[in-house]
Amino acid sequence: MIDSISISNVATYSATPERLDGLSQFNFFFGSNGTGKTTISRIIADEVKYSTCLVTWKGGGEVAGVGL
Repeated sequence: MIDSISISNVATYSATPERLDGLSQFNFFFGSNGTGKTTISRIIADEVKYSTCLVTWKGGGEVAGVGL
């Protein structure tokens, strides 16, 4: 399960990091077009591709089989 996500300097996100905390097993992201919802899912799916972002997993590692 994901503990937090830090996003900066990608798509609609500025150089100042935005942090998503307090995540639960199921989370719902909603907003207008172009506000970064798809960016969040892309970062979770391929964190290595986004060097300015960080996904922190509870227990220290990604759970096998989890992905988009």
